[in-house]
Amino acid sequence: KVLSECQDQHVCNIPVISPVFGQDPCPYTSKYLLVSYKCRPVHHRTRLVCENERMRIMCKNDTVIAIYSASFGHLVDGSPNCPQEPRALTELECLSPSALRKVSRRCHGRVNCSVMADTHTFGDPCFQGIRKHLRVSFTCEMGHGTTDPFDMSDYTHGVPEKVALFFVSGICAGLLLLLCLFGVRSTLIKDVKGLVAELRDDYRASRKRRRGLMEDLYDDDVSDTSSFRRLTQAYRAADTLLIQELRSGVKEPRLLSLIERSGDFILGVLASPDAVVSCPVPQLSIPINANFQIVTAAEEALLIDFPGDIPPANPPIKPTSAPSVPVSRTLNNSTSANQTGNAKQADAAQSLALDFGFEDNFNHSLKVEDKKNQQNRLGGNNSFITPAKQEFKLQHERLERSPSWSNSPTTNSMRQTMFSSQAGQREYLIKHCLSKKEKEYVDMKNYKFFTGTWNVNGQSPDSSLENWLCCDSEPPDVYALGFQELDLSTEAFFYLDSSKEHLWADAVERNLHPDAKYERVRIVRLVGMMLVVFVNKLHKNLIKDVAAEHVGTGIMGKMDFERRNQDYKDICARMTFHLLDYPPLSIVKHDVVIWLGDLNYRLSLYDAAEVKELIAQNELKMLQEHDQLNFQRQANRAFTDFMEGEINFVPTYKYDAKTDQWDSSGKCRVPAWCDRILWRGSGVKQLHYRSHMKLKTSDHKPVSSLFSIGVKVVNELRHKKVFEEIVRKMDRLENDFLPSLSLSITDFKFVNVKFRRLQRERFVITNDGQVPCHFAFIPKLNDTQYCKPWFRAEPSDGFLEPSENLEIYLEVYVSKDSVTLLNSGEDSIDDIL
Repeated sequence: KVLSECQDQHVCNIPVISPVFGQDPCPYTSKYLLVSYKCRPVHHRTRLVCENERMRIMCKNDTVIAIYSASFGHLVDGSPNCPQEPRALTELECLSPSALRKVSRRCHGRVNCSVMADTHTFGDPCFQGIRKHLRVSFTCEMGHGTTDPFDMSDYTHGVPEKVALFFVSGICAGLLLLLCLFGVRSTLIKDVKGLVAELRDDYRASRKRRRGLMEDLYDDDVSDTSSFRRLTQAYRAADTLLIQELRSGVKEPRLLSLIERSGDFILGVLASPDAVVSCPVPQLSIPINANFQIVTAAEEALLIDFPGDIPPANPPIKPTSAPSVPVSRTLNNSTSANQTGNAKQADAAQSLALDFGFEDNFNHSLKVEDKKNQQNRLGGNNSFITPAKQEFKLQHERLERSPSWSNSPTTNSMRQTMFSSQAGQREYLIKHCLSKKEKEYVDMKNYKFFTGTWNVNGQSPDSSLENWLCCDSEPPDVYALGFQELDLSTEAFFYLDSSKEHLWADAVERNLHPDAKYERVRIVRLVGMMLVVFVNKLHKNLIKDVAAEHVGTGIMGKMDFERRNQDYKDICARMTFHLLDYPPLSIVKHDVVIWLGDLNYRLSLYDAAEVKELIAQNELKMLQEHDQLNFQRQANRAFTDFMEGEINFVPTYKYDAKTDQWDSSGKCRVPAWCDRILWRGSGVKQLHYRSHMKLKTSDHKPVSSLFSIGVKVVNELRHKKVFEEIVRKMDRLENDFLPSLSLSITDFKFVNVKFRRLQRERFVITNDGQVPCHFAFIPKLNDTQYCKPWFRAEPSDGFLEPSENLEIYLEVYVSKDSVTLLNSGEDSIDDIL
């Protein structure tokens, strides 16, 4: 929008209001517009040459060359003079960060010069197969006192969103306010520069050793259509240290960089020098204060191994596995309870990174590099250490395969033994027949499940929880309780244990229903979230298997409902439960799923006073029409097949802590139903859905839901009778028939495969024999999985009765876990099952 209004203009005016810039990117918050620009001569010249061609620039009549911008790489719009190869990734923009600096060194202030447009001169900023070009803007000026192309005045101002509405009447007051803002900013920069001087003294020796490495970390100006132009002289890496990250017991090279922008600092953990473009692109941003202490928690704990000559401030943390809780049996149907949370304090680290502009300014080439860094973060970077070929292959095989796509119920050892053993095949068929006759020996028995969620805002329990956990006359059979923002301290992000975890777990156990005795089944904690499950001791022997998994989801609610929609999709796609002797279970394969937590969906209303007035008038139905979660469910963007009970309680967020008063802070948050409990599956009846207003510990109120869930219970006598009938029938069939299968199609072609775009094809498999048949896709020789990580068959195994057929879907999905090997040519997008 700014480019379209202001590019090549002497002056431009843009109202800073949401209608001008489209959909509101961050509701409920005050927004501002940041613009960096540079004035260039009206009569400038532009030269463009394609890759592997030489650019010659010459000035006449006692004039010298003045370089204003230079870029080497590929723009989205491309260049008609430099056509691309048919299969090139032309939708990606990639630019060399050193183009302006290198062109200026060769040409600025000279009468003539020549520059070779090749990767030897500028490096290769693009993926393989993309043809690049060199574009240079310059003028010929008199004398040698030409303007340095790196001198760009800082015209970046924060403009409040509503300024445009009062511009005409308040221009004088606005100018006065702007002067005040500059006064405050100058004072802040002056104070922080003292810290810079101290840091320079402490790290001068290491910086001198790595001065050559740091040269590429500085921002360069490039073409006017590039995002790099907006980053010139915005970020500086005050100091950088080569370190090693311990990931899964393997040391991987990293850069620990102290990043400065306008006097503010963060610590950044970067993948490697090769992964840095024109400015540091941190994988992990850690805000620090003047005492070099962490201000808020980072996004995830990293174990950093410092070089031997620089002792770390604290000894490395030794990861220890959480103690497992031995349990014997589980309820027969699969039940999964997941929780999500919005750790607002922890989000401050990501918020600071966004305030620095690391997200907003990466609209072009840096977006591509950021994706590379994320892949390096998952798969490791091999630019420093080149392991043996076999180890490298196994490492990629382990890291690139997504759990929900690659885990096969069959292994290579099963390939050799599964079908060679008639006893094993017979057992599979008997189990299949038993499942077909399940109704003859299985009864449904209802159990009461008490589910609850509470965002405790880092507080410790200060009152009894009976009003929450003992609100029903009859004791439930199972408790499943989720907590969010359990511990907001820095230590919670780096250590496996937390004192708050024990405090809240003990408080829950003390306040469970007094008419029954309960035993803890499992407690799971992930940073500031905790899920704890208790079962009535009368049903302890029914618990057969317990599996707990977690999925990290990135930005934790910073980017409004679209981010939370993506978190939901990521959890559904990536979460897989692994049980011994069973194939992996995704969320959708469970009989019952209960999803609880601080989902952080808000109301699409901006006036807090209006919302509070509607609440006072008990107009809850009207408010729910503006609920973001309801919008997303109706639009089939998230929680499509989940159900939620009728909400008859006032919003549970946000209150002043220790009170029943709505938020009275300066932010004046709009009340919302952030804390929710949803479910999917048959045989589920919700008995109660309520909030508990008497608990005032946090700025949230706890929510609970009581379910009656039908669980399958086996009648042992009837089961024995059905089993014996199947065995006798199987004996007769085995003497007369052999299995036989046929496929409707055996060759598939997926056209125009794109990144993170799912494609599906189907075929029909038919049992044309006379006996029930078990089929499965099995690994090829020397492989551990039956397919490549970007490919899967659904279902990958099953049973077919005689003359029965089944549709099998083949799905291709290139995720960030597999795109690196495909783009590098180490893997090809073809496979044989």
